[in-house]
Amino acid sequence: MSDMTLPRQPLPGRKPHSTRVAWDWLGLYLASVVLFPRDAFAYLDPGTGSMLIQMIVGGVAGTIVAVKLHWSKIKRFFGIKPLDAPESGAGHDRR
Repeated sequence: MSDMTLPRQPLPGRKPHSTRVAWDWLGLYLASVVLFPRDAFAYLDPGTGSMLIQMIVGGVAGTIVAVKLHWSKIKRFFGIKPLDAPESGAGHDRR
């Protein structure tokens, strides 16, 4: 072994470093930022609201188009098989 190895036991008077403690502190900090925000003194003009509505409508429309394009693959993924198609000429008049 080399002289550069770290000791396995913590030094006397020190607690072992834990990433769990770091994550706990980070979570506490983020929760305090979200729960206790400071005043922003920001101005949102009417154009901002219409832009947000446009983004929502565009997202919904894009989702509908994507689902419509891939509907057969989605049904196949969930194991939904189409009903047996009726035989041709079985009372259906196609004009």
